[in-house]
Amino acid sequence: MSMVIANNLSALGALNTLNGNTNSLSKALKKVSSGQRINNAGDDSSGYAISEKMRTQIRTLDQDRANVQNGVSLCKVALGGLENVKESVARMHDLAMQSTNDTMTDFDRQILQKEYDQLKDNIESIVYETTFNGIHPLYPAEGISSGKPHFLPADIVFIIDTTGSMSGAIARVKANIENFADSLAAAGIDYQFGLVSYGDVLSGDPLTKKDFTADITTFKANLEAMPATTGGDSPESGLEAIMDPTDGALSFPFRDGSVKQFIVVTDARVHYKGDGTASTYTIEETNAKLKEEGVKLTYVTEPDTPYYKPASHWHQIADGTGGMEIVSPGRLDSYDFSIMLDDYARKISVESVADGEAENWLYIQEGTKANQTITLHVYDNRLAALGIGDTKVNPMEAAHLAMDKLDAALEIVLSHATTWGATASRLEYAESNIVTAHENTTNAESIIRDADMAMAMTDFTKNNILTQAAQSMLAQANQNSSNVLSLLQ
Repeated sequence: MSMVIANNLSALGALNTLNGNTNSLSKALKKVSSGQRINNAGDDSSGYAISEKMRTQIRTLDQDRANVQNGVSLCKVALGGLENVKESVARMHDLAMQSTNDTMTDFDRQILQKEYDQLKDNIESIVYETTFNGIHPLYPAEGISSGKPHFLPADIVFIIDTTGSMSGAIARVKANIENFADSLAAAGIDYQFGLVSYGDVLSGDPLTKKDFTADITTFKANLEAMPATTGGDSPESGLEAIMDPTDGALSFPFRDGSVKQFIVVTDARVHYKGDGTASTYTIEETNAKLKEEGVKLTYVTEPDTPYYKPASHWHQIADGTGGMEIVSPGRLDSYDFSIMLDDYARKISVESVADGEAENWLYIQEGTKANQTITLHVYDNRLAALGIGDTKVNPMEAAHLAMDKLDAALEIVLSHATTWGATASRLEYAESNIVTAHENTTNAESIIRDADMAMAMTDFTKNNILTQAAQSMLAQANQNSSNVLSLLQ
């Protein structure tokens, strides 16, 4: 190589190498100091984009877990309150039982009544004072039209078996229908009742249909006009009473947006197409049609016996449509329909709450996407909603009446408690799933972004040595240029 001084090419080459080594050393130093292979998009653009998406997902999983944990805490607060309500109701039941004993004097019952009243006040206090971050999980919050939720209209069709054995049951429905209507009205539900009766298929008993009415006097008159026939209990046209296009329950003109409910009262089983009777319809197509129309069917019947199973198949329709299954403890003609109708009124009240009522629903976010929520209905556990607000244990007659209502109230409280408990369990499973997803996503993001520290230190050491070597060679190149001066002496 010729000796020149205008351009120190050796030094220039050494300088470029030094700059490259310095840049590599700087990157290696950043990886070692941060512990990350990718510190910016320039290190690995595609890896950086994937990693940032995963980091966002990890952050949302962290918040999701916090949401779910808060939801579990809310459920536990509600369960704690309901446990205290349950204990109070149970104690009230004890007092009612004690009051019905003739060993108690009138003075004793007055003392019991004082404790009973304190327990009633305690239930109201528990319900109002059970809160989580200002949220009341044991009763719908105030705010909608004088504190009452907005209910959808309810169109209810009673489907009555009028065969000979049903006369007592029909009379009991008629005797209790007024209180049932009053319960719906008290809740603010715009109801109307329709009526269909049916008898035997082979006997040619016609279906009888009475139009919708909101007038209870008219409805009771319609029931009065449907006396039990002299026919037997088999085979019967229950499915015709539902499905017949002219006189069946599905032929009623339901209001837009109404909650549609059918309630069948019978002491006989379902007779359907294919079981050897003259029925026109199958259980499957009946179920499908009710689902299509958004109708929930509830049935009331007698307990099964070895040779006579009135609940057989009816439960398939009730289960399939989300209705209730009510089996009396004994013969239907001696069954107390008042309790059943009270329970049914509460069910309708819950199902008639208009969608979107923020005061009656709570939403727990359990996923990282929109609308991945668990919906909780805020049930009312106040005395009036439990049906025990007007109960007493003095005198003895009042205590007898109170016992039935307290039994029903206890079932309601337990039902609400199991709902909250099941939700808490579901949320705990959701949290476990979130933790697993968080761990796996973090692991995947680590593989993409984190530095292999052994390799990073190796690169750092290598680049550090190369940088020092380039510095030394740059100095040597500059020294070589000065040798030209010896030619000029």
